[in-house]
Amino acid sequence: MKSYQVLSLLAFYLLILISVSYAQTVTLTLVKTIESPRKFIPGADDKAGYWKDYGTTEAFDFYPSRNSFVALIKESNGPARMYFFNIVTGTALHTVIISNNINTHFKALKFSPDGKLIAIPMGREKEITLWDGSNGALIGRKKTDDEATNVDWSPDGKTLAVVAGKWIEIWGVDTFERKRSIKASRAATEWPSVANWSPDGAYLAIGTNTPAVYIGKNGTQSPGLEPHTKGSIHIAEWNAGGSMLATVGFGSNSNIAIWKDPKNAVDFPFEKKYELIRTIESTPNTWWNKLTWDPSGRLIVCGDNKKNLFIWNAASGQVIKTFQPTNSNTNDVQWKGKFLVTVGSYPDKFFKIWRAEIN
Repeated sequence: MKSYQVLSLLAFYLLILISVSYAQTVTLTLVKTIESPRKFIPGADDKAGYWKDYGTTEAFDFYPSRNSFVALIKESNGPARMYFFNIVTGTALHTVIISNNINTHFKALKFSPDGKLIAIPMGREKEITLWDGSNGALIGRKKTDDEATNVDWSPDGKTLAVVAGKWIEIWGVDTFERKRSIKASRAATEWPSVANWSPDGAYLAIGTNTPAVYIGKNGTQSPGLEPHTKGSIHIAEWNAGGSMLATVGFGSNSNIAIWKDPKNAVDFPFEKKYELIRTIESTPNTWWNKLTWDPSGRLIVCGDNKKNLFIWNAASGQVIKTFQPTNSNTNDVQWKGKFLVTVGSYPDKFFKIWRAEIN
């Protein structure tokens, strides 16, 4: 066979491989709907009873192998509570008040990699807290130097990265003490909003409001990833293999950006060995909410402010699926193991548990 024929054949098989990798379908089966907590208050005399609403979900997480699902719900002008559920049966298990400060709001709640602990940054209370992952008992409460707005666990479960003001505070879990602080702003008006560990635990993806994304390693940070994307970066999620990073800008006219080999930004600071391979734009009237990867690290899921949830192939940008989980915007979405979990905002604040299969 001649060389040009061999090359043509290889190109043909490559096209088939690419088309097969992109031609995916996702089947979602609703297995459980859990109502947002509320309580009926009986009427007295000639007054009718009413339902007391316990607020809106500000953060949630789940741990599939333990069937554990926890939602952090803040009551309007009232306390913030953790609600524990069995994700399979929907059974309510425990309720724990974590703050009575009506002015405090929360952006994160995360299970440790072994599911035994929950970390919560306490916002304006300037604290990072640890809770028992099975019953919500308080394990530890320590002061941060500024408002604690976000948190992430290292993959080995030994370290926390806490966004506190203009700094990323690195906390040891066993002794629950701060090990060091990393300055994550380069200007008076720059503030970090997220700092997430890579799957190997060696890198941090740091998003700020300039907007910029920095990659950190051993206390050293890369220059901002280029080209700059749209909107203040409030989401920075690694895929399962750590080869890609998805970032989301805040507000209308922002975008989702998919970065390939972002670790190279700090490993090779004088050479551009990373790439912006995809952006997904919003419009003047729409914006993107929370984003998650599928467990394989090939698909991303993100909702907009028009009640839609989209699933894309990250490499090709192909829309795999579009649906509306509830009759409201999807506040948050996470995909772990066989479960995709969505949480709605007002008025349809239900938690929906979906079995997700990729074909």
